[in-house]
Amino acid sequence: MELETLLSAQWADGRVPHIVFNPSVPLDAYFPSPDFWRSTTAGRAAGAPGGAQTSGIVQPPVHALAAWLVHLADPGLSRARSFLPRLHPRLAAWHRFLLHHRDLGGAGLAAVVHPWEQGMDNSPCWDAPLSRVAPARARTFRRADLDHGSPQDRPTDLDYGRYVRLAADYRDGGYGAGAGPGGAGAEVALGASGFAVEDPSFNALLIASEHALARITGELGVPATARHERAERLTRALVERLWDPADGIFRCRDLLAGGAHAGGGGPSPEGPPAAERPPTAEGALVAERGVTGLVPLVLPGLPRDIAAALVRTACGPHFELGGRARRRPRSAQPRLRPAALLARARLVQHQLAP
Repeated sequence: MELETLLSAQWADGRVPHIVFNPSVPLDAYFPSPDFWRSTTAGRAAGAPGGAQTSGIVQPPVHALAAWLVHLADPGLSRARSFLPRLHPRLAAWHRFLLHHRDLGGAGLAAVVHPWEQGMDNSPCWDAPLSRVAPARARTFRRADLDHGSPQDRPTDLDYGRYVRLAADYRDGGYGAGAGPGGAGAEVALGASGFAVEDPSFNALLIASEHALARITGELGVPATARHERAERLTRALVERLWDPADGIFRCRDLLAGGAHAGGGGPSPEGPPAAERPPTAEGALVAERGVTGLVPLVLPGLPRDIAAALVRTACGPHFELGGRARRRPRSAQPRLRPAALLARARLVQHQLAP
Protein backbone atom coordinates (compact mmCIF):
# COMPACT_ATOMS: atom_id res chain seq x y z
CA MET A 1 0.00 0.00 0.00
CA GLU A 2 2.77 2.44 0.89
CA LEU A 3 4.58 1.82 -2.41
CA GLU A 4 1.35 2.30 -4.34
CA THR A 5 0.56 5.52 -2.49
CA LEU A 6 4.00 6.94 -3.19
CA LEU A 7 3.95 5.95 -6.86
CA SER A 8 0.47 7.39 -7.29
CA ALA A 9 2.03 10.84 -6.79
CA GLN A 10 4.79 10.25 -9.37
CA TRP A 11 5.58 13.25 -11.56
CA ALA A 12 5.16 13.13 -15.33
CA ASP A 13 8.94 13.30 -15.79
CA GLY A 14 9.19 10.03 -13.85
CA ARG A 15 10.54 11.25 -10.53
CA VAL A 16 9.16 9.74 -7.34
CA PRO A 17 9.08 12.50 -4.69
CA HIS A 18 10.35 11.67 -1.26
CA ILE A 19 7.28 13.09 0.50
CA VAL A 20 3.59 12.84 -0.37
CA PHE A 21 1.84 15.15 2.05
CA ASN A 22 -1.27 14.20 3.95
CA PRO A 23 -3.78 17.03 3.30
CA SER A 24 -5.26 16.59 6.77
CA VAL A 25 -1.98 17.57 8.45
CA PRO A 26 -1.70 21.33 9.22
CA LEU A 27 0.82 23.26 7.12
CA ASP A 28 2.73 24.40 10.19
CA ALA A 29 3.16 20.85 11.52
CA TYR A 30 6.59 20.61 9.98
CA PHE A 31 9.08 22.35 7.73
CA PRO A 32 9.62 22.15 4.80
CA SER A 33 5.86 22.00 4.36
CA PRO A 34 3.79 21.83 1.15
CA ASP A 35 3.72 25.62 0.88
CA PHE A 36 7.53 25.59 0.76
CA TRP A 37 7.81 22.96 -1.98
CA ARG A 38 4.92 24.44 -4.04
CA SER A 39 4.91 21.33 -6.21
CA THR A 40 1.69 22.12 -8.05
CA THR A 41 3.04 25.47 -9.26
CA ALA A 42 6.84 25.38 -9.18
CA GLY A 43 6.82 21.78 -10.40
CA ARG A 44 4.27 22.25 -13.18
CA ALA A 45 6.85 22.28 -16.00
CA ALA A 46 8.39 19.07 -14.64
CA GLY A 47 5.00 17.37 -14.50
CA ALA A 48 4.13 17.49 -10.81
CA PRO A 49 0.66 16.04 -10.17
CA GLY A 50 -2.11 18.54 -9.70
CA GLY A 51 -4.05 16.42 -7.25
CA ALA A 52 -1.36 15.89 -4.62
CA GLN A 53 1.09 18.01 -2.68
CA THR A 54 4.60 16.57 -2.73
CA SER A 55 8.20 17.52 -2.22
CA GLY A 56 10.32 18.04 -5.32
CA ILE A 57 13.38 15.98 -4.43
CA VAL A 58 13.86 12.22 -4.35
CA GLN A 59 15.39 9.56 -2.14
CA PRO A 60 17.39 6.38 -2.88
CA PRO A 61 15.74 4.29 -5.64
CA VAL A 62 14.89 1.16 -3.67
CA HIS A 63 11.33 1.05 -4.98
CA ALA A 64 11.76 -1.70 -7.59
CA LEU A 65 13.68 -3.83 -5.11
CA ALA A 66 10.95 -3.28 -2.52
CA ALA A 67 8.24 -4.17 -5.04
CA TRP A 68 10.03 -7.41 -5.96
CA LEU A 69 10.41 -8.40 -2.30
CA VAL A 70 6.72 -7.66 -1.67
CA HIS A 71 5.86 -9.92 -4.60
CA LEU A 72 8.09 -12.72 -3.28
CA ALA A 73 6.42 -12.53 0.13
CA ASP A 74 3.14 -13.77 -1.40
CA PRO A 75 3.38 -14.39 -5.17
CA GLY A 76 -0.15 -15.74 -5.38
CA LEU A 77 -1.76 -12.68 -3.83
CA SER A 78 0.56 -10.43 -5.82
CA ARG A 79 -0.55 -12.02 -9.09
CA ALA A 80 -4.21 -11.95 -8.06
CA ARG A 81 -3.96 -8.22 -7.44
CA SER A 82 -1.88 -7.61 -10.60
CA PHE A 83 0.60 -5.91 -8.28
CA LEU A 84 3.65 -6.05 -10.55
CA PRO A 85 1.84 -5.22 -13.82
CA ARG A 86 0.41 -2.09 -12.18
CA LEU A 87 3.72 -0.94 -10.72
CA HIS A 88 6.05 -1.88 -13.56
CA PRO A 89 5.41 1.14 -15.86
CA ARG A 90 5.89 3.56 -13.00
CA LEU A 91 9.08 1.87 -11.82
CA ALA A 92 10.48 1.90 -15.36
CA ALA A 93 9.67 5.62 -15.68
CA TRP A 94 11.38 6.28 -12.32
CA HIS A 95 14.58 4.62 -13.50
CA ARG A 96 14.44 6.53 -16.80
CA PHE A 97 14.22 9.78 -14.86
CA LEU A 98 17.39 8.98 -12.93
CA LEU A 99 19.30 7.69 -15.95
CA HIS A 100 18.33 10.63 -18.18
CA HIS A 101 17.61 13.67 -16.04
CA ARG A 102 20.10 13.00 -13.26
CA ASP A 103 23.09 11.92 -15.35
CA LEU A 104 24.56 15.36 -14.68
CA GLY A 105 28.14 14.13 -14.92
CA GLY A 106 27.57 12.64 -18.38
CA ALA A 107 29.16 9.29 -17.49
CA GLY A 108 26.01 7.28 -16.76
CA LEU A 109 25.68 7.64 -12.98
CA ALA A 110 22.80 9.44 -11.28
CA ALA A 111 23.63 12.56 -9.27
CA VAL A 112 21.90 13.82 -6.15
CA VAL A 113 21.20 17.55 -6.02
CA HIS A 114 20.53 17.78 -2.29
CA PRO A 115 21.98 15.95 0.75
CA TRP A 116 18.46 14.87 1.75
CA GLU A 117 18.19 12.83 -1.45
CA GLN A 118 20.93 10.38 -0.57
CA GLY A 119 19.38 9.37 2.73
CA MET A 120 22.39 10.08 4.97
CA ASP A 121 21.51 13.70 5.57
CA ASN A 122 24.24 14.63 8.01
CA SER A 123 27.15 12.76 6.46
CA PRO A 124 30.56 14.48 6.66
CA CYS A 125 30.90 13.60 2.97
CA TRP A 126 28.68 16.65 2.30
CA ASP A 127 30.90 19.15 4.11
CA ALA A 128 33.07 20.04 1.11
CA PRO A 129 30.25 20.26 -1.47
CA LEU A 130 28.07 22.24 0.95
CA SER A 131 30.85 24.72 1.76
CA ARG A 132 30.15 26.56 -1.51
CA VAL A 133 26.46 27.10 -0.69
CA ALA A 134 25.37 30.40 0.86
CA PRO A 135 22.85 29.56 3.62
CA ALA A 136 19.32 30.91 3.67
CA ARG A 137 18.73 33.55 6.30
CA ALA A 138 17.60 32.02 9.57
CA ARG A 139 14.53 34.27 9.71
CA THR A 140 13.19 32.80 6.47
CA PHE A 141 12.44 29.36 7.94
CA ARG A 142 11.57 27.68 11.22
CA ARG A 143 13.54 24.67 12.41
CA ALA A 144 10.64 22.45 13.37
CA ASP A 145 13.04 19.49 13.48
CA LEU A 146 14.30 20.83 16.82
CA ASP A 147 10.81 20.27 18.25
CA HIS A 148 11.45 16.54 17.96
CA GLY A 149 15.02 16.20 19.17
CA SER A 150 18.05 17.74 20.82
CA PRO A 151 20.06 20.28 18.80
CA GLN A 152 23.17 18.12 19.27
CA ASP A 153 21.41 15.35 17.34
CA ARG A 154 20.48 17.61 14.43
CA PRO A 155 22.37 19.58 11.77
CA THR A 156 23.86 22.91 12.73
CA ASP A 157 21.96 26.10 11.86
CA LEU A 158 24.59 26.82 9.20
CA ASP A 159 24.12 23.45 7.51
CA TYR A 160 20.34 23.60 7.79
CA GLY A 161 20.38 27.04 6.20
CA ARG A 162 22.33 25.55 3.32
CA TYR A 163 19.83 22.70 2.97
CA VAL A 164 17.01 25.23 2.76
CA ARG A 165 18.86 27.37 0.21
CA LEU A 166 19.52 24.36 -2.02
CA ALA A 167 15.89 23.21 -1.87
CA ALA A 168 14.58 26.74 -2.53
CA ASP A 169 16.93 27.28 -5.48
CA TYR A 170 15.96 23.90 -6.97
CA ARG A 171 12.28 24.80 -6.54
CA ASP A 172 12.70 28.27 -8.03
CA GLY A 173 14.50 26.73 -11.01
CA GLY A 174 11.47 24.58 -11.80
CA TYR A 175 12.91 21.45 -10.20
CA GLY A 176 15.36 20.89 -13.04
CA ALA A 177 12.66 20.63 -15.71
CA GLY A 178 14.25 19.55 -18.97
CA ALA A 179 17.65 18.68 -17.48
CA GLY A 180 19.33 15.57 -18.78
CA PRO A 181 22.22 14.28 -20.88
CA GLY A 182 20.56 14.77 -24.26
CA GLY A 183 21.78 18.30 -24.88
CA ALA A 184 22.19 21.63 -23.12
CA GLY A 185 19.80 20.66 -20.32
CA ALA A 186 22.42 18.84 -18.29
CA GLU A 187 24.90 21.69 -18.67
CA VAL A 188 22.28 24.18 -17.48
CA ALA A 189 21.32 21.98 -14.55
CA LEU A 190 24.92 21.38 -13.53
CA GLY A 191 25.88 25.03 -13.84
CA ALA A 192 22.81 26.30 -11.98
CA SER A 193 22.89 23.79 -9.13
CA GLY A 194 24.87 24.51 -6.01
CA PHE A 195 25.19 20.82 -5.25
CA ALA A 196 25.64 17.87 -7.61
CA VAL A 197 27.23 14.69 -6.28
CA GLU A 198 27.57 11.17 -7.67
CA ASP A 199 27.12 9.06 -4.55
CA PRO A 200 28.14 5.37 -4.35
CA SER A 201 25.25 4.31 -2.11
CA PHE A 202 22.56 5.99 -4.22
CA ASN A 203 23.94 4.47 -7.40
CA ALA A 204 24.51 1.03 -5.87
CA LEU A 205 20.87 0.96 -4.81
CA LEU A 206 19.83 2.08 -8.30
CA ILE A 207 21.83 -0.82 -9.76
CA ALA A 208 20.31 -3.29 -7.28
CA SER A 209 16.87 -2.01 -8.19
CA GLU A 210 17.69 -2.30 -11.89
CA HIS A 211 18.41 -6.00 -11.31
CA ALA A 212 15.10 -6.23 -9.40
CA LEU A 213 13.28 -4.49 -12.25
CA ALA A 214 14.79 -7.08 -14.60
CA ARG A 215 13.29 -9.83 -12.42
CA ILE A 216 9.93 -8.03 -12.44
CA THR A 217 10.14 -7.76 -16.23
CA GLY A 218 10.85 -11.49 -16.46
CA GLU A 219 7.93 -12.28 -14.18
CA LEU A 220 5.71 -10.38 -16.62
CA GLY A 221 6.94 -12.51 -19.51
CA VAL A 222 9.15 -9.88 -21.12
CA PRO A 223 12.84 -10.54 -21.90
CA ALA A 224 14.95 -9.05 -19.12
CA THR A 225 18.41 -9.24 -20.73
CA ALA A 226 18.58 -5.52 -21.51
CA ARG A 227 17.85 -4.61 -17.88
CA HIS A 228 20.59 -6.88 -16.53
CA GLU A 229 23.03 -5.53 -19.12
CA ARG A 230 22.18 -1.98 -18.10
CA ALA A 231 22.87 -2.87 -14.47
CA GLU A 232 26.24 -4.29 -15.49
CA ARG A 233 27.12 -1.11 -17.41
CA LEU A 234 26.15 0.99 -14.42
CA THR A 235 28.35 -1.18 -12.20
CA ARG A 236 31.31 -0.55 -14.51
CA ALA A 237 30.61 3.20 -14.44
CA LEU A 238 30.43 3.08 -10.64
CA VAL A 239 33.86 1.46 -10.46
CA GLU A 240 35.40 3.77 -13.07
CA ARG A 241 34.05 6.96 -11.50
CA LEU A 242 33.97 6.36 -7.76
CA TRP A 243 36.37 3.55 -6.78
CA ASP A 244 39.49 4.68 -4.89
CA PRO A 245 41.97 1.80 -5.07
CA ALA A 246 44.45 3.53 -2.77
CA ASP A 247 42.03 3.51 0.18
CA GLY A 248 39.93 0.52 -0.89
CA ILE A 249 36.59 2.33 -0.79
CA PHE A 250 34.08 4.03 -3.05
CA ARG A 251 33.97 7.81 -2.67
CA CYS A 252 31.47 10.50 -3.59
CA ARG A 253 32.33 12.57 -6.66
CA ASP A 254 31.61 16.30 -6.30
CA LEU A 255 30.75 17.30 -9.85
CA LEU A 256 31.13 21.02 -9.14
CA ALA A 257 34.59 20.83 -7.54
CA GLY A 258 36.99 22.81 -9.71
CA GLY A 259 34.28 23.66 -12.24
CA ALA A 260 36.16 21.89 -15.06
CA HIS A 261 34.64 19.74 -17.78
CA ALA A 262 36.77 17.09 -19.44
CA GLY A 263 36.17 15.32 -22.75
CA GLY A 264 33.02 13.32 -23.38
CA GLY A 265 32.48 10.02 -21.62
CA GLY A 266 31.15 6.80 -23.06
CA PRO A 267 27.53 6.22 -23.89
CA SER A 268 25.01 6.42 -21.08
CA PRO A 269 23.36 3.17 -19.97
CA GLU A 270 20.14 4.63 -21.31
CA GLY A 271 20.18 7.76 -23.40
CA PRO A 272 21.55 9.35 -26.58
CA PRO A 273 24.86 8.33 -28.20
CA ALA A 274 28.07 9.96 -27.00
CA ALA A 275 28.22 12.31 -29.99
CA GLU A 276 24.96 13.94 -28.84
CA ARG A 277 25.91 14.16 -25.16
CA PRO A 278 27.49 17.02 -23.22
CA PRO A 279 31.11 16.71 -22.01
CA THR A 280 31.74 14.64 -18.92
CA ALA A 281 31.93 16.64 -15.69
CA GLU A 282 34.95 15.27 -13.88
CA GLY A 283 34.73 17.26 -10.65
CA ALA A 284 36.72 15.59 -7.89
CA LEU A 285 36.39 12.74 -5.43
CA VAL A 286 35.42 13.85 -1.93
CA ALA A 287 38.19 13.19 0.57
CA GLU A 288 35.99 12.08 3.46
CA ARG A 289 35.22 8.37 3.74
CA GLY A 290 31.77 7.24 4.77
CA VAL A 291 29.61 4.15 5.04
CA THR A 292 28.12 5.15 1.69
CA GLY A 293 31.33 3.80 0.17
CA LEU A 294 30.62 0.29 1.50
CA VAL A 295 27.09 -0.09 0.13
CA PRO A 296 28.24 -1.35 -3.33
CA LEU A 297 28.97 -4.64 -1.57
CA VAL A 298 25.31 -5.49 -2.25
CA LEU A 299 25.97 -5.69 -6.00
CA PRO A 300 26.25 -9.15 -7.58
CA GLY A 301 28.38 -7.86 -10.45
CA LEU A 302 31.04 -6.11 -8.39
CA PRO A 303 34.52 -7.34 -9.41
CA ARG A 304 35.82 -9.89 -6.92
CA ASP A 305 39.03 -8.00 -6.14
CA ILE A 306 37.10 -4.82 -5.38
CA ALA A 307 34.60 -6.70 -3.21
CA ALA A 308 37.49 -8.27 -1.29
CA ALA A 309 39.13 -4.87 -0.82
CA LEU A 310 35.84 -3.41 0.44
CA VAL A 311 35.50 -6.19 3.01
CA ARG A 312 39.04 -5.48 4.22
CA THR A 313 38.17 -1.79 4.53
CA ALA A 314 34.96 -2.56 6.42
CA CYS A 315 36.90 -4.78 8.84
CA GLY A 316 39.80 -2.34 9.13
CA PRO A 317 40.54 0.38 11.70
CA HIS A 318 38.22 3.03 10.18
CA PHE A 319 34.96 1.04 10.40
CA GLU A 320 36.00 -1.90 12.64
CA LEU A 321 33.20 -4.19 11.48
CA GLY A 322 35.26 -7.36 11.67
CA GLY A 323 34.46 -8.58 15.16
CA ARG A 324 31.80 -6.18 16.38
CA ALA A 325 29.66 -3.48 14.93
CA ARG A 326 30.55 0.14 15.59
CA ARG A 327 27.78 2.70 15.85
CA ARG A 328 29.92 5.20 13.95
CA PRO A 329 33.24 5.21 12.07
CA ARG A 330 36.44 6.74 13.29
CA SER A 331 37.21 10.05 11.60
CA ALA A 332 39.72 12.84 11.82
CA GLN A 333 37.12 15.21 10.36
CA PRO A 334 37.10 18.24 12.71
CA ARG A 335 33.42 18.98 12.06
CA LEU A 336 32.28 15.42 12.76
CA ARG A 337 29.32 15.40 15.15
CA PRO A 338 28.65 11.72 15.89
CA ALA A 339 25.25 12.22 17.51
CA ALA A 340 24.00 14.05 14.43
CA LEU A 341 25.13 11.20 12.20
CA LEU A 342 22.97 8.78 14.17
CA ALA A 343 19.84 10.92 14.24
CA ARG A 344 18.26 9.79 11.00
CA ALA A 345 14.94 8.22 11.91
CA ARG A 346 12.54 9.56 9.33
CA LEU A 347 9.16 8.29 8.17
CA VAL A 348 8.27 10.66 5.37
CA GLN A 349 4.86 9.13 4.83
CA HIS A 350 4.04 10.14 8.41
CA GLN A 351 5.14 13.75 7.86
CA LEU A 352 8.51 13.55 9.58
CA ALA A 353 10.71 15.65 7.36
CA PRO A 354 14.51 15.71 7.01
